[in-house]
Amino acid sequence: MIPIYDTAPRARRPLIVFGVIAINFAIFLWMSGMSERNLNWVLENFALIPLRYSDPRAAVAAPPVTRRNR
Repeated sequence: MIPIYDTAPRARRPLIVFGVIAINFAIFLWMSGMSERNLNWVLENFALIPLRYSDPRAAVAAPPVTRRNR
């Protein structure tokens, strides 16, 4: 269950949490307006791909894609 409210008093507003939510929402809006080609480039270069961390050969064999290579 997701807590809707809390009875424990807070010293101040959770500004860092609000900031992280705002950044995530801005990135979502930015990515939702991208073409498929640009979206794939962003995901290939900035997404967390578990295979890169679980198989060292995959990290070496697949270097990040640059715009010049396309």
